[in-house]
Amino acid sequence: MVPAQAGGRWAELGERGALWGMHCVNLAWRLLGRRACAMLLAPIVTWFWLTDPSRRRASLDWLRRAHAFAGLPPPRWWHGLQHWLGFAQKAMDSVAVLRSPNAVGPMLIEDPDDLHGLAASGQGGMILVSHLGNADMARAALSGRFSAAMTVLMHTRNAANYNRMLDKLHGDPNSRTLEVTQLDPATAIDLQQRLARGEWLAMAADRTPVSREGRQVRVPFLGAPAAFPVGPWVIAALLRCPVFVMFCLRRPEGGYHIRFERFAEVVTLPRSGRETAIADYAARYACILQAEATRAPMQWYNFYDFWA
Repeated sequence: MVPAQAGGRWAELGERGALWGMHCVNLAWRLLGRRACAMLLAPIVTWFWLTDPSRRRASLDWLRRAHAFAGLPPPRWWHGLQHWLGFAQKAMDSVAVLRSPNAVGPMLIEDPDDLHGLAASGQGGMILVSHLGNADMARAALSGRFSAAMTVLMHTRNAANYNRMLDKLHGDPNSRTLEVTQLDPATAIDLQQRLARGEWLAMAADRTPVSREGRQVRVPFLGAPAAFPVGPWVIAALLRCPVFVMFCLRRPEGGYHIRFERFAEVVTLPRSGRETAIADYAARYACILQAEATRAPMQWYNFYDFWA
């Protein structure tokens, strides 16, 4: 089970580690149960942590920035190992919740803007997620409660088998992944048709485009400019639908807190000042992500140089 790539671009990482790790977690959970599964994963993750200095540095760099921004003491080496073990727990919980909805503890769902009510009324929309917390587990936990089909837009070519396995484990015909490496006219029409049917789209808004030529914008994040993707704002503006953000964070007392927050009734990108509008939306999202991430720095699972 290997976190995302530290050196180079995140999208250049193959899927061998992630797919192997998910198979191990799935098998261990089925045969041994939660506690034994955690005991089995600990030495495996420690070995990866010891033998991967680039990702180890990326992990500690993130923790240093997050701790400094939050006014916490600098992290020590063992905080980096805890960070990696937390990633293993994330994978384990993603599988556990598919086996038993109550296996990971109580689910606290905060939805002040009534996203569920919108979905139940037949309204389609867009949910922005991130690699903070456990969006995969939220997808599984909500599958029986969310009254609309959901399509997860992501880059799947470097992890096709991994995502196929997740879809199979979810077993929900209303929850699926869709490759969106490029937003061509056919993809745009497909997404518009899905929204017209009352479906919802989920998309990560914290990773830059797959292609080196893909568009990005640099905005402040933990005190330094970081690259965020342009794609979510272009897609949201094209679809002219409500946009929400969602975070699913592990609670210290056990279980998870799933929180929805309305980001925009509609995203508008005027022809005059388009780039400025995109930067404003990205900066606003980065500010929300920053606030959540500094509250739970150990649940940040971008194991590469986010500011490179």
